[in-house]
Amino acid sequence: MPGSFDFLHIKRHTAGSSNELSFDVLDAARTQLDGKSQKNARSAKTPGSSKGSYHGVAGTSTLSAVPEVERRKKLRRARAIRVRIISVLVIIAAIGALAFAGYSFYQSRLDFSDRYNSLVVRLSDIDEDLVKVDAVMANPLAADMVESRTQAKAKMNAIAQKLDAAAEETEKAIPFALGDRDTVALTQMANAIEGRKDMLVAARKTFDEAEKFDQELETAQKAWNEVLAADQMAREATASANNAKTDESTEAAKQMTQNALDKFATARDTLEGVSLRHEKIDFKAQIEYLNKRIEALQYAVATGDALIAGDREAATANNDAYNEADAEAAAMAQDLPLLLDELVRTAFKDEIASSVKDYGDARASVSEADADVRAYISA
Repeated sequence: MPGSFDFLHIKRHTAGSSNELSFDVLDAARTQLDGKSQKNARSAKTPGSSKGSYHGVAGTSTLSAVPEVERRKKLRRARAIRVRIISVLVIIAAIGALAFAGYSFYQSRLDFSDRYNSLVVRLSDIDEDLVKVDAVMANPLAADMVESRTQAKAKMNAIAQKLDAAAEETEKAIPFALGDRDTVALTQMANAIEGRKDMLVAARKTFDEAEKFDQELETAQKAWNEVLAADQMAREATASANNAKTDESTEAAKQMTQNALDKFATARDTLEGVSLRHEKIDFKAQIEYLNKRIEALQYAVATGDALIAGDREAATANNDAYNEADAEAAAMAQDLPLLLDELVRTAFKDEIASSVKDYGDARASVSEADADVRAYISA
């Protein structure tokens, strides 16, 4: 049975083994020593000699060989055990390294995903305000958009700040990208943010022009309302002049005419100012009409002055000139609108056309980038 005493079972006469060779040599030496001892025993013993000294030599040789074999086997077993232990430790270390690498990658993936999802949340928050801007940009000059446009413009600075912060966070996320797919996703996120910035710039420019439109339309419409009021005053002055029987009543009618003339002149000057500020707003027809009305009323005032002065001939000539100019003005009025809204609106549509186009282009770019972002987070 194998065990720690295997060396006791080594065969003495097996050829070729190192153990067998070792024990044959020892047996021969012991036999030779036995023969010499017996011979010496028969001889006279030398005083002080040690009995059985050959047993000591033979015994020492045998006892020295057996532990050496056992020691070598133990060393081999110890080395084998150490090799096994080292192999196991290496495998454990390799598994640990793989596990750590996997865990590190998992943590890195979570970190990047958290950063990217945070950017998506930022954009969603920005879009809650940007959608109000987008609604106004559908028809920025509409009368019913004035209040909405004012509210949307009030949010623009905050939107711009949020976009800048999102762009900064996108830059910070670049080192955490784990591959080309993540890098492309960050590029699309940057495009989505920059596109929104471009939208905001174009919208702000459009809104500024729309505010000018509001102001100029209000100015022009007030001037035209003054024209309508002056027209009514001129009609009343003409009626009073026709019924005047005294110099006092003629003077009163003349003053009414002058007041109407002044209103027409003020309205004309206002419309000319709007046209000068905005070349595309063409008030030429209105201004020509007003000039003709002013001309007619100037003749009416001159008629009153001539009547008060007692110059009937001059009064008649001025009255004829008034009637002719007034008739011309009446003909011109047939083609004039009562309101100037559409005329001013058309001019400002041309003025905002460029910024509206820029907004549309930026919006299309944002839509493409947003689609790529959605594809990435849904994959």
